[in-house]
Amino acid sequence: MMNPNQLVPFYGAAPAVVEHALQRWHKAHTKQHVTMAQKQQQFTPQEMAILQAAENQSREFQVALKLTDSCWDKCIGKPGSKLESSEVTCLANCAERYFDTSRVILQRLSQRQQDDH
Repeated sequence: MMNPNQLVPFYGAAPAVVEHALQRWHKAHTKQHVTMAQKQQQFTPQEMAILQAAENQSREFQVALKLTDSCWDKCIGKPGSKLESSEVTCLANCAERYFDTSRVILQRLSQRQQDDH
């Protein structure tokens, strides 16, 4: 579960409020798949904001992990005390390709959804 203290600066909520919202979400989520409409009925607007921030942070964290794993394996030969300039260039290019590819995939999915409707 996420650390509620990480969300406090974004919403100004007390850590106990954030923790309570995350616990309620986790409890509801482990019972069954919860749709957005169900969440909106179960949680207060403040809790929804906290939950949305937690979900966004989780997604961002997953993207960062994938990017780091992929590019690290591709670009870093033998870790040292600092990165070589060729490794820095490779990491930058790898990250740029990753985001470009993600953007193209999202555009194609969006276009496919529009074509289906």
